[in-house]
Amino acid sequence: MSIKEEINSLQLPENSFMVVGSSILGVLGLKESDDIDLIVSPAAFKQLIDLGWDQVTEVGGLILKHYPFDVGLYWEEKGLEYWLPRATSIDDTPYLSLVDLRRWKVERNRPKDPADIKVIDDYLKTRSDAR
Repeated sequence: MSIKEEINSLQLPENSFMVVGSSILGVLGLKESDDIDLIVSPAAFKQLIDLGWDQVTEVGGLILKHYPFDVGLYWEEKGLEYWLPRATSIDDTPYLSLVDLRRWKVERNRPKDPADIKVIDDYLKTRSDAR
């Protein structure tokens, strides 16, 4: 199932979620992506809790897990109201922008991040409309 189909299966209201993390690279065909990280509104979070999703406490707070999803109320300590206006819309689904993803990967600098940064940089060089 595609990322869009997986998200649609949740039946979350419009403007109640956003895809964060590297899933945008998968949607753009730049990298394989096997999980989907979302931030959601408090109402959508409660909806998923009521469905019995696993609740795990991580550094950033309570996370809901149900493969392929990891769902939180915050990403980088900011909620949906901060990230949604900055989102890149692909097929009517809001994603973390490549610029914000790149910044995050530079800051994190995990072993896998330099390769992703190069992929993002190469893609942005070819697109005048990418953000």
